[in-house]
Amino acid sequence: MWWEFAIYTALALFALYLVIWQRAFVKKYWKYLVAVIPVVVVIVRFIAWLVSRKGDGSSTARDLQNSVGRVKDQIEEANMEAAVHVAAARAKDQAKIDELKRVMAMKDKAARRKRLAELVG
Repeated sequence: MWWEFAIYTALALFALYLVIWQRAFVKKYWKYLVAVIPVVVVIVRFIAWLVSRKGDGSSTARDLQNSVGRVKDQIEEANMEAAVHVAAARAKDQAKIDELKRVMAMKDKAARRKRLAELVG
């Protein structure tokens, strides 16, 4: 990542500036400078890690969106198939109901019982 190297370069140039032209400042605050420089490096590395991880997440998000689209298509296809099966079952049930109505309309009790037994078994 170019910006990470730019920050490190700026830190190095700042350190050179302090060492060459600001020796009194360095002599006075050298303990703080020794502590601050590693902290800044760690912060920059952490930010770089977050940014690199965030980039991976966007591809995961795209994959997730594609998966959601595929799942929606599969659900749509399953719904259409289920509608066909429901329509076929309703037609079959309606045929049975019509046959049952004809059997129940029969006047002869013995013939009606025989016909009902055929329908059941």
